[in-house]
Amino acid sequence: MEAQIWGFLTEWGDRGLFVAIVTIIFWMIASGRLVTRRERDAIERDRDYWREAHTISEGTRGIMAQQIEKLVASSEVTNQVVQSLKRAVDVE
Repeated sequence: MEAQIWGFLTEWGDRGLFVAIVTIIFWMIASGRLVTRRERDAIERDRDYWREAHTISEGTRGIMAQQIEKLVASSEVTNQVVQSLKRAVDVE
């Protein structure tokens, strides 16, 4: 295959080289391997935005987990108080 490509280039000369370069560039753009700086910067900004949103979300989840632990602890105390009251009422 390599011989076919070089044969094409030598047969067509400068035009063949130009066509090959344009074809490679078109293929790279079409496949997404070659993007403009503006597109790459937009992708990086989007990535940074979602990374920051994830960090904030994880922080919020941590705070919620701490609050839930406190609520569970206070509900256990409340449950013990209610059970004690029930036992005290049942004894009398």
